[in-house]
Amino acid sequence: MSEVQNLADAERQGLKIFEREESFSEFVEKFDLDRGNPPDCVGKQPGDVCFRGNCEGGERLVMFCDRSKGCGGKYTFEPC
Repeated sequence: MSEVQNLADAERQGLKIFEREESFSEFVEKFDLDRGNPPDCVGKQPGDVCFRGNCEGGERLVMFCDRSKGCGGKYTFEPC
């Protein structure tokens, strides 16, 4: 399985796509992300990867740009 390129690619690979319900700051806390370097979608299109986490327990958090919610509006976990 290859690294997810974008949201459409994740869907093609059959990965479950989640919608972020909580605020971005709550989301960052939930997944213990680096607060010092918040990912953003500057210069990216909706569906582009804006964040790829470290491999933990055989999977990695991947966040996508979303038109209304910004980075991480949609996210998935890719096998790694």
